[in-house]
Amino acid sequence: MVQVRGTPEGRIFLAGANGHLYELQYQSYLSWFGKRCKLVNQSSSYFSFLVPSALRFGETDPIVQIEYDPTRQLLYTRSDNGSIYVYDLAEDGQGIGSVCSISQDTILSEAIRAANNPHGLDSSNFKPLVSICPIKKTESVSLALLGVTSSGVRLYFSINAASLGGRYSSLSLAHIRMPPGFAPNGPPQRPLNVHLANLARGNVQMCMSQNDSIDVVWSISPDTFGITSSLQETSITT
Repeated sequence: MVQVRGTPEGRIFLAGANGHLYELQYQSYLSWFGKRCKLVNQSSSYFSFLVPSALRFGETDPIVQIEYDPTRQLLYTRSDNGSIYVYDLAEDGQGIGSVCSISQDTILSEAIRAANNPHGLDSSNFKPLVSICPIKKTESVSLALLGVTSSGVRLYFSINAASLGGRYSSLSLAHIRMPPGFAPNGPPQRPLNVHLANLARGNVQMCMSQNDSIDVVWSISPDTFGITSSLQETSITT
């Protein structure tokens, strides 16, 4: 297991190195037909047991990150290859169902199309995806997830409902934002080798590796938008 993530409802999810999402289910009593604790594969197909493991082809893509959005009751996972999977825990947080997935290749093609490549940007800036951060519904009704690439590009995703008032059905790229250093009037420094990101009230912190023993934290904030006439961000490094 690579990572563990819990929910306020007491559920425990684990990221498998074999690419599967597991849930540790437990109860306070011992029943006739079950144990107090069991590990359930929540991402495997219902019919996967019909196919012998020796006949299952394809490279294993480990899950490396699990994130939970309590305001939408959604669970997100990110794989080592940069794919994102979305699970719906239902309104009460007690269910689970697969909503959708989006691959790194799809994210890359959508990002290139959205950027319209105005400055001849290298497409490698839009991959690999190294971190995801849920955007709470209290912060944005339309945007649900932030993805960050190793070069500091921020990818904002929207979650779409199957019908009016219904639960969620798909994830799509809605907006991209380049990191400091790409704008003509921006600072000459730019993030490189980003490996971790955090989002809090619109402020993004990105951790990049300067060398084997030193990390640099970039903090990017849109707070000046409230006191200036144009949308602009400030950034600092520590």
